[in-house]
Amino acid sequence: AEADNRRAVVKVAGYASEDAQGRPVDPFVYHPNEDNGLSDPDDPQSYTYTVPYGVTLMGGYKETASHWHETSAPGCRDIRNYPTLLSPVVTLSDGQTVNGYHAVTFGGQPDGYANSYGTTTLDGVTLMEGQATASAAAGDGNDKGGGAVVPAWGHVRNCIVRDNTATSGGGLYLLAGATVSGTLVKDNRADYGAGIYSANEHE
Repeated sequence: AEADNRRAVVKVAGYASEDAQGRPVDPFVYHPNEDNGLSDPDDPQSYTYTVPYGVTLMGGYKETASHWHETSAPGCRDIRNYPTLLSPVVTLSDGQTVNGYHAVTFGGQPDGYANSYGTTTLDGVTLMEGQATASAAAGDGNDKGGGAVVPAWGHVRNCIVRDNTATSGGGLYLLAGATVSGTLVKDNRADYGAGIYSANEHE
């Protein structure tokens, strides 16, 4: 990954879904680290990728490309053929597999900030395999948004959201004011809103 501190942009490599002969291959999938991937240290199922407030996370950069800082450089970024796959499934050192609630978690808005101060954006990444199911305590947010719970300052742009499960909003659970654009949402499951559940301001 490469960070651009001037604009709070984090660029993440994607990996080819085909070999040099055009044959499909199993692409690389990013999984949270066992030691520091929990959003809540007291909840062993809270593995996720947390994107801090105001940061833009951009995927699809070729792992072999140079000059990532040149966004328009030819061939540098190809989100279709070099997908950046984010999954909250973690295999622990003891062999146990833990399926986190959300593929990505939007970091909280700092005290004193209004929405106009910044947007947290996911751009060109795939959110997959989140499992925010009924085993989570009702009302704590962990039964919503297997791909992500998107806050008012969140924007999911040019992404793929697939193969996630939740009680509400299998793919995405949108809080009032959240934005989704140019995003493919498919093969998600939920009791309410398999792909997207859009909450009103009172939920």
